[in-house]
Amino acid sequence: MGPPRGPRTIGTIETTATVFPPQLFTRTLIDAAVEGYGLDVVIGEVVNVRVEGGRVTGVEMKGKFVEADAVVLALGPWSARSLILSSLFTVSGLKAHSIVLRPAQPDAITPHALFLSYQDSPVARTLDPEVYPRPTGEVYVCGMSCEAQVPGDPEEIVGDRSSIEMLHKIAGTVSSHLRREGGAEVVAEQACFLPCTEDGVPVIGEVPGVEGCFVGTGHSCWGILNGPATGAALAELVLDGKSSIVDLTPFSPSRFLRLRTRG
Repeated sequence: MGPPRGPRTIGTIETTATVFPPQLFTRTLIDAAVEGYGLDVVIGEVVNVRVEGGRVTGVEMKGKFVEADAVVLALGPWSARSLILSSLFTVSGLKAHSIVLRPAQPDAITPHALFLSYQDSPVARTLDPEVYPRPTGEVYVCGMSCEAQVPGDPEEIVGDRSSIEMLHKIAGTVSSHLRREGGAEVVAEQACFLPCTEDGVPVIGEVPGVEGCFVGTGHSCWGILNGPATGAALAELVLDGKSSIVDLTPFSPSRFLRLRTRG
């Protein structure tokens, strides 16, 4: 590990918040929409967005067709699998790893989120791991990103063993209470893919040339932070024709048309 540097405070409990686990948050939103607004949730695999006369008419699923006058493509790292989107811009998947630990003495861990610079040796590259204690007594440790092919099935995503082991080493360096040999329980060892656009800016808005087709993608590691605002802005865009809560101009997919025109 490289020489330590003094810590710097970047937020307090008055200025920051956390969402844990993200799955609970998203499912709570869905449940609220179902119970409060009569939303129908259809789980299946979409194989195509049907477009006729320059506008969306629905989505083709395996075994059925669902009519729609508006379709929102929120495909994350799988955005490149949509011909409508991939013909306009590129979204690549950055593979990121994480572990979840439950220390034998949860109270020994203070509620401080840590954004670290870490070197395993003086000649090793600097890593940027992050450590998030949770009110449940668990500690989430993430980092160790790499370029990798996004699999077609999310169930096929597995973490690279070397990256997982490095996260365990980092966790043990942060606190002896986070060491497996010190009694910390390993709750999860996992990986995910972050959707990254070619210019590093999310893509939010109506797809040019396809009326009724909207997109929200490319949030990288900030999806759980910016996702709710993205969803609210897109809902306004679909229903009212414009967003009042967020100026979507910087995120418009039309910017890629302008870039190609200049090129």
